[in-house]
Amino acid sequence: MSTAAGAQAARFPRQVPYIIGNEACERFSFYGMRNILVQFMVSSVILAYLPVGERDGAAKDVFHSFVIGVYFFPLLGGWLSDRFFGKYNTV
Repeated sequence: MSTAAGAQAARFPRQVPYIIGNEACERFSFYGMRNILVQFMVSSVILAYLPVGERDGAAKDVFHSFVIGVYFFPLLGGWLSDRFFGKYNTV
């Protein structure tokens, strides 16, 4: 194989930098939300109706529900897409 053909085969499609950038932004936002979500809920109006001692527990429950949803709903969406809607109609 010539070097020109080898260099052409080793190139990535032009969409790859956009995909990598999208994934980096998604991870940044997830970990940012993960770090500030509990502190925000404890100090904000969302859990103001609870006594001070119970706010931490309720905030942790909401945080764990958030993390479960982040990993569960893509699985549910993929299953619904494959089973009922089709991969091109879902997007």
